[in-house]
Amino acid sequence: MNHTPSEIFNPSRRAGYIFAFASALSNAGYYILGKFIVGKGDAVFIGGLVFLAAAVYHHLWVIFRDGLSWMRNIDRRAWKYIAWYTAFSIVAIATHWLGLSMLDAVTVSFLSRLEVPMILIISVMFLKERFKTTEALGAGLIITGTLIIKWTISFEVSAGFWIILLSAVFFALLEVIAKKAVKYAEPFHINTLRNSVICLFMISSSAVLGKAEWDIGWDVWLGIAVVAAFGPLGARMFYLYSLKHIEISKTSLVSQTAPIFLILFVLIFQNKLPTVREFIGGLFIVAGCSLIVLLRPHRKFRAHNNRVKR
Repeated sequence: MNHTPSEIFNPSRRAGYIFAFASALSNAGYYILGKFIVGKGDAVFIGGLVFLAAAVYHHLWVIFRDGLSWMRNIDRRAWKYIAWYTAFSIVAIATHWLGLSMLDAVTVSFLSRLEVPMILIISVMFLKERFKTTEALGAGLIITGTLIIKWTISFEVSAGFWIILLSAVFFALLEVIAKKAVKYAEPFHINTLRNSVICLFMISSSAVLGKAEWDIGWDVWLGIAVVAAFGPLGARMFYLYSLKHIEISKTSLVSQTAPIFLILFVLIFQNKLPTVREFIGGLFIVAGCSLIVLLRPHRKFRAHNNRVKR
């Protein structure tokens, strides 16, 4: 049964789309600022510091709002999803930061869009969502755009393409798990636990390898604090709250408008445009996402925005 226009754009679904666009905007800021700080030290260690800052933000707020015993209120059914979500996040984020240190921010942002067709495929296989002709066409445009972008990358940094591809695979898997997790726990609680474990893993692994360098300068620390607000805090939180209101495929697709915001940020703050091939490839990706968002038939969906299951 398809939604009528009034059902599709009811307040709950509208909130879901707003959260998804907010996630895209935050992601764009994260890519720009993240590229600035990632070159100031070991990529994985710097990434760990970003998640450490985000974890501090989360804990301060969740303790202020819910008290020191906030973890006791998490439904026991949520823990297995939170554990898998966090584990997949570690791999996805570590490879993402490594790829970001090898490629420019615009290219990484565009290549990361590969998670969209992956999420659609996983949604069909495991969540039983229908895959229509428009979705197949949109996915084809996204893949074509990604291939165009790959051809713009020189051989010396081609390894970065495969690293970002691996990151996209794990991001797709963790988004499906996140959809399950938000049924049983508040997104803010989920993200607090996720960021705490990720920062511990990334910082400790860098320390073991002898790559942890804490003397990085006040300007880098400031950059880390700002990047944390845009990425692990803002972008991820908006994404999770979007999942509470609309389907995972809709959230992932709308959030893929990040390259548009990124191009604007690069133009405004760096006075730099992407290469012709990157721009054309990006247009293919955006066109594919737009095609799926605008023309994809909607199926019956009940938002989980009223209360968290207990």
